[in-house]
Amino acid sequence: MPADRFRVPSAAWLLATWLLAAWLAAVAPGVCSAAPATVQARKACFSDAVRVTGYVVPRSETYLAYPVEGYRIAEVLVQEGDSVSAGQDLVRLARIAPEDPAGAGPATRLPASVALKAPEAATVARSTAQVGALTGPQADPLVRLVADRNLDLMVQVPSLYVTKVRQHAATRVLTEAGELRGEVRVPATDVDPATQFGRALISLPAGAGLRPGLFARALVDTASSCGLSVPRSAILRRSDFTSVQVVARDGRIDTRRVTVGLSSQDDVEIRSGLAEGDTVVANAGMAF
Repeated sequence: MPADRFRVPSAAWLLATWLLAAWLAAVAPGVCSAAPATVQARKACFSDAVRVTGYVVPRSETYLAYPVEGYRIAEVLVQEGDSVSAGQDLVRLARIAPEDPAGAGPATRLPASVALKAPEAATVARSTAQVGALTGPQADPLVRLVADRNLDLMVQVPSLYVTKVRQHAATRVLTEAGELRGEVRVPATDVDPATQFGRALISLPAGAGLRPGLFARALVDTASSCGLSVPRSAILRRSDFTSVQVVARDGRIDTRRVTVGLSSQDDVEIRSGLAEGDTVVANAGMAF
């Protein structure tokens, strides 16, 4: 009886072992044949950029005034925001009659009327002209004009990046209308001690349809480099070194130290440790 008691469990154990071995034999080939996803190291160029924000400002402005006494504003022909052409009349002045109490000086020697004209095609940025107002050397400018083709983006550059934002650096300007290409025309030369920001000017392309005062963002390229590229997911970062998993011709997977450089949203520049065409595991965390 004692012997029979042990033979039954032993047979059941052997049967279970046989079934497990059969299941593993059926499943294991599919498991072993699943290879990790791989990519090849390829050439690519990268750039590093500083994000800044600012406002569109005119590069040059024209102020129209008539600092001669003896005239009143008779007509104001434009409003703020109007586009004007070269030679267009903006404000017309009329000579004050000799019997007018506001008249002063020998008015008879002055022309009966004067027209203030736009010197070039521009936009009226500001107008303070009012019908009936008197002219004179102490009066404020009547019209301020901004030439549309000469606009800059004035940006605030954090002190940490002032030395990186250099003259002629390529820039992408992001506006509500889309992306524009510009470059740094005037780099920041000093930093405000209170705000720790420097001020730089980025040239904007002519005919972009922008107006002074508009807000915009910009990405200023501060560094660029061309080399080999692999996906970010292929990089293994440890406290003492950075590596990728390289697939050899015989199928072995080796760990290889690399030196990384600039990066983009999806890829990383490899400056040393790989050769063009090397096969690496696309997601190193799934290699083992």
